[in-house]
Amino acid sequence: MWPRIRRVWRALPWRRIARLFHRRRRELAWTVAGAALAVVVTGYVWLLMADRWYEEAEAPVDAAAFAALDAGERCLAQAIYFEARGEPLEGRMAVAQVVMNRTRDARYPDEICAVVFQNAHRRHRCQFSFACDGRSDRPRDRAAWESAVRLARTLVAGGHRDLTQGATHYHALYVSPAWSKVLDPTRTIGRHRFYREP
Repeated sequence: MWPRIRRVWRALPWRRIARLFHRRRRELAWTVAGAALAVVVTGYVWLLMADRWYEEAEAPVDAAAFAALDAGERCLAQAIYFEARGEPLEGRMAVAQVVMNRTRDARYPDEICAVVFQNAHRRHRCQFSFACDGRSDRPRDRAAWESAVRLARTLVAGGHRDLTQGATHYHALYVSPAWSKVLDPTRTIGRHRFYREP
């Protein structure tokens, strides 16, 4: 088999191919450049369309309904929505339980909103990053928000056991904050690692 392939390979008119390529290299260069430009433009158009589809799929949360919620439930739902809405149920519950654990710890405020928005005035220096990232704290995805509200109500009412083993801190798996070295790790749930203070 290999001798036959070598014979075919040697029989190819390589000099003629080289001359053809040399003669038409400008045309080929323009063809390649045009194809690359077409790929870039097509990708950009698809990104714009995907962004528009995403916005259309979102149903903004009604301002009156948002304001009418009990303050504690609203703050807890905000923490769930902004910190963990892409997580499975267990991951969303774990983030919410960190808030609840802090309300029961004398080192932190005893109200949910005070815990969630503690140090919110210090840019990027608070436990719940959405509270101090400078962006709007109003949810836009109605379905995800309603799910967060239902879970917040259940936890405020005392439902569900603590999955985090008493955790008061957590961080995403792709970061490694300095404080994680002095706390006791409890569990990894979803894309977050949870810690308890010694």
